[in-house]
Amino acid sequence: MENRYYYTVSPENSLNIWKYDEAEILPYESPIVPCNREYYRQISIQATSMEDISKIVYPVREKFLKDDKISDIKYIDKKFSKLYFPWENRKVNFSTFCHNPAVLGIYARCYIKSEKNQRIPLQLITCGAVKMWVNKEEKVLFKPYKRNVPTSHAFQLELSQGENEILIYANDLAERDVFFYFELINKSEKDINVYVPLKQKQEDINSAQKILESLYFEKDSYYKGKVKLFYDSSILKNELKITYGPNEVQGILTKDKNYIVLADFDNPDDKRLEGVNASKFLVSTNIDGLDITRTLFVAVYSKAFKAIEMADTIEGRKKQTLKLFSDTTPDRFCATVLAILEVQMEFTPLCREILESELSRIEKKLDCSDFRLPIILLTVYRYSHLIPQDILDRIKKAALSFRYWIDEPGNDVMWFFSENHAMLFHTCQYIAGYLYTDEVFTTSNRSSKDQEDYGYKRLIKWFDEFLNRGYEEWNSLTYLPVDFIGFFTLYEMAKHDEIKQLAKKGLDMTFEIIASNLHNTIFSTSYGRIYEDYLKSVEFGELSMYSWIAYGQGSVNNRNKATVLFACSSYIPPDFKSLRDLSNNKAVTIERIQGFHKVYTYIHKRKEYSIAAALGYYPFSKGLQQHMFNLSFSEDEIPIWINHPGESVFSGENRPSYWAGNGSIPYVEQYKNIVMMGYELFKEDDVKYIHAYLPLGEMEEYRYDDNWFVFKKKNAYGGIYFLRGSKITDYGANSNKELISNGLQHGVIVKCSTSHEYSSFNEFVSSLTKSRIEYYSPRHMLYEDSQYGKFEMKYTEGLKLNNKMVERKAVDGPVVTIK
Repeated sequence: MENRYYYTVSPENSLNIWKYDEAEILPYESPIVPCNREYYRQISIQATSMEDISKIVYPVREKFLKDDKISDIKYIDKKFSKLYFPWENRKVNFSTFCHNPAVLGIYARCYIKSEKNQRIPLQLITCGAVKMWVNKEEKVLFKPYKRNVPTSHAFQLELSQGENEILIYANDLAERDVFFYFELINKSEKDINVYVPLKQKQEDINSAQKILESLYFEKDSYYKGKVKLFYDSSILKNELKITYGPNEVQGILTKDKNYIVLADFDNPDDKRLEGVNASKFLVSTNIDGLDITRTLFVAVYSKAFKAIEMADTIEGRKKQTLKLFSDTTPDRFCATVLAILEVQMEFTPLCREILESELSRIEKKLDCSDFRLPIILLTVYRYSHLIPQDILDRIKKAALSFRYWIDEPGNDVMWFFSENHAMLFHTCQYIAGYLYTDEVFTTSNRSSKDQEDYGYKRLIKWFDEFLNRGYEEWNSLTYLPVDFIGFFTLYEMAKHDEIKQLAKKGLDMTFEIIASNLHNTIFSTSYGRIYEDYLKSVEFGELSMYSWIAYGQGSVNNRNKATVLFACSSYIPPDFKSLRDLSNNKAVTIERIQGFHKVYTYIHKRKEYSIAAALGYYPFSKGLQQHMFNLSFSEDEIPIWINHPGESVFSGENRPSYWAGNGSIPYVEQYKNIVMMGYELFKEDDVKYIHAYLPLGEMEEYRYDDNWFVFKKKNAYGGIYFLRGSKITDYGANSNKELISNGLQHGVIVKCSTSHEYSSFNEFVSSLTKSRIEYYSPRHMLYEDSQYGKFEMKYTEGLKLNNKMVERKAVDGPVVTIK
């Protein structure tokens, strides 16, 4: 018997529940040709938005557009097996990441019930292309094919009285990350009644969906105690079996509790969440053959990491790190092979397994192959006597056939343009050129000497630009470790002393940035590019390993882009103690200008807090993954930040996402422990609010007072002023971790302080609520502070304090103030 799942789409909402089959992913090949290197390079360097990046059109996309992979697609009459659950998403979204070019295609079907013959206005939004049939007749063909940039098409949908079948086919070319979705919006003034056919009962699906929608973790990071997953037991009719985690463990939700224990740190034999680390976390249930899956976020700190007692010296910590990656928690990245060879002096079966897998990626020229080849070449350089000949031969063949830059022929979608990729490609070219002398590189038909020379010259140019301007992806938790791959490889095996010294300068400069932004044990600051997992669990970031090895300030984890390279290198970073030391009630303020776009980064930190921002960076424009404001709160280093979500789904794949980056970039100013922000959202933005990530379960006390939300932990005090007020999220995935402030225009003020500056928390609260605030627009605000006096933030002028411009001191280099 067929059932029907009905739902109503009100005006300005989307048709987002469809039947579908799994997306088809087909490899796509194009002619092997070189690209115009300088043209692409200039576009990429100047890119500040997804619109800019979309201008970079690889030859593979040029061919795809000529091929027209949708016009000849036909209507199909078949039953679909899957039901799309949108959760908080307005889109029908199958975004993904493909390391090689691929064509993604998907069919989806729903039915509209109409009381009469009528025409209704709809709006279609997609990045790829969409063909639509209504009652088996083709009615819409929209093919903007604008890579990862949504484009809109308005049209009238003709409906007959009764039931109307709507069939959609969508496709696009995947080049690495691909935003693959469509959105169909009701632009009429009336509701649209929609259904999809199912064998399951709607009430059973709704019940399971509501339970999964109510799920939340009380914390996002766990180090001890029980890992509890909470749910709304009041809506649970019967027991519900769930499957969770990477090991697909099963559990049962019951009415007599409102949580289930997923793992217990106090039980040494509990292996249920081994290997979770910081990640998206899937919880699913099955209703009569239909899987319903919910994505949450959680980080679980491995017991193996907790068991390590830190050595007193950097040499000792390097040895501990190598042991960790050689036998305790081996991952499958190629640097692990280097650790095993360093410690065990033996090419183990695991070494072969890892290298064969990594070489396969390089041979296929998958995106991010340039992250791997330098490490493998360094491994050959140091341990060729331990590596079997068949593996050495395969490495050599992969290196000789690799594509080292965009001017060499290719039909891959390796990304050449960002600073980390560019440097790594040049590093690969340089070291492969002199490692394999008297050879011909088959892709470019160049000699080894030519490849070495090209790589040498390109590295010299890259370092010249980099050392003069700093990181474009400033302070990036994700991508600084990628740069370290090149720096450590060159430091250890560069043929020319000049290159080795440039690599050392890059290492020294980056460790100065690490020390500058180190708050006790975590790296906390504004970021030029960031992801959700790094924000919520900074201690799981690779920079925590670097600071742990270098300074004994950090957390052990198994992130390993270049951790092993650091551990087996002869490099010893400068101490930078004055930048790191927050003892004796010190306050350290550091200002610097970074990157091609000269972003002004500012951080003010004490032992009790670290508050940081990027000032005046393209305000009121569309954002990507730039993280403009960040706070590490109390000696417990609780992460807090404010952003404008770039998508509605909580743990999605968009760039910017719900938590990482900004859909609309704010105007930001900072003076010591005070940050002022103005947000001006776009009317077409999916999310029409800003929000704060604020884990309330970690606080000792918090309260509302007028438009201020104030909080306390140990000796740290904090307050956030929202012009439009804020509301605590108290249901679902973000329960007790989120403050939402609705509206398109916002003024925000953040202040941190300590018990050394205020006699009590009540006095701090009183000082905030009595302060005078005048809001004129997101571009102009006034705040009168009890500590410093009158601040005036004005977009056309900057920040004034007591009618005098606040001097921005970082011009020729970073400026450090210690008090």
